[in-house]
Amino acid sequence: MQKLLITLSLSIITCIQINGQVTIGNTEIPVQGALLQLKNINGVTNGLANADKGLGLPRVKLTTTQNLSDIADTPSSTESIGLMVYNINTIENSEEHRVCPGIHVWNGTRWEPLMEYPKYPTLNEIVKKSHPPKKVIDIRGDEKNEYWAAWFGRFSYKGGTDVSEYSPYTCNPNAEVPQMKDGKYWFTQNLRTKKSPDGSKAISFKYPNNSSDIFSRHPEYGLLYDYATLVQDDNPKGLVEEKTGGQSFPTEADKQDGVNRELIDKNGNPVKVIHGTFSPEDIAIQPYEIEATATNGRVQGICPNGWHVASQREWYQLLYDMTVGGQTYADIFAGMGIADEDRKNTGWFLVAGIDIEGYNGSFPVGSNPNYMSLNFDKNGFHILMVGWVYVSNNVGNYGNGAWFGTASSGPSTRKDSWGSKSIRSFGLGSGYQDKEVIQWNDSQKSFLSTRCVED
Repeated sequence: MQKLLITLSLSIITCIQINGQVTIGNTEIPVQGALLQLKNINGVTNGLANADKGLGLPRVKLTTTQNLSDIADTPSSTESIGLMVYNINTIENSEEHRVCPGIHVWNGTRWEPLMEYPKYPTLNEIVKKSHPPKKVIDIRGDEKNEYWAAWFGRFSYKGGTDVSEYSPYTCNPNAEVPQMKDGKYWFTQNLRTKKSPDGSKAISFKYPNNSSDIFSRHPEYGLLYDYATLVQDDNPKGLVEEKTGGQSFPTEADKQDGVNRELIDKNGNPVKVIHGTFSPEDIAIQPYEIEATATNGRVQGICPNGWHVASQREWYQLLYDMTVGGQTYADIFAGMGIADEDRKNTGWFLVAGIDIEGYNGSFPVGSNPNYMSLNFDKNGFHILMVGWVYVSNNVGNYGNGAWFGTASSGPSTRKDSWGSKSIRSFGLGSGYQDKEVIQWNDSQKSFLSTRCVED
């Protein structure tokens, strides 16, 4: 054996010295132009199979494709160009840090996969391709406003609508890609009109923080409207017989088993709660809802033609869609704070409202910078904390809360401390209810922000 090894070594050395070429696997001379040839079947020519074994590359666990830190005793990046390994590790948390199994070659600056990693769209890219953000031109007499609107909806994925497990950075070459199911366009900016939809008359409104000066500098904050102004002449009956008494739902008991016993789905079963909220599309429309009482199931109110004031049901659907598909509307790289003269250190920020652990008809927002809203022109809901104003000009939550009115009125027997009938509203804030979105019964004399929904 020792003699054989010595003979083989001498043969290789002699071959290198004479020809500058090497064959590993047998003693034949390599084909012309090859410094090194691997083959173990003799006498094969004309490009036919000359081996029945393969080349086993070093198996390395790469933790990054950005440097050579996983390779021991490595020379400089330049001298390592062309270094080849087979990676066995998998990292799928982001495009920047993605590492998939397979052959990688060092190109001088990074490990480049021999076979390109699978490419999948983000949820936001899926939405924007099928329903891109759009501008809405609202002309009312001599008044003209432009608003951005974006699509918020549900996906079809693995037999359901929950896309929380979907990752566009997966290494699986056969991964399922979510498909758009249904949804609606919503304004992603607060309404700021001072006229009725036909432009014929002025309407009642309040400025954010009761300051026309702030509004003149920041029209994007929008204006605030009371219930009568919000619904205009439609004046819907609203939710006068709500079983839950107007309180937020799901209930506390839902934390235990994910079921809401107060709501029944179309099949007569208790409503299932996914990630702290539920999908109203599973619940039959009740006779006291706007969808049943208003003409065509909606109230245009103060919104432009072709648009309507969102109902309570539509807001709950929006919350559900943003919860189960939150990464669609959020930007993982968005900053937390926004500084300007009117916000200063009040904790203003843009929010997406998409934490998956919320209950009681609400969910945390803004507490994690990974869940910050995309901009209003990029499919983000882009909420600004402009608070509310009461008819007596009392101001609340400016700088740390946002309140949105709906077309749904509260129970006629339920009155607030000012003795007025209630309006279904949705609120959220950095200093309110532990940064949660909640459904509330506000006074119909409260002036709140408004978002419109396409018919």
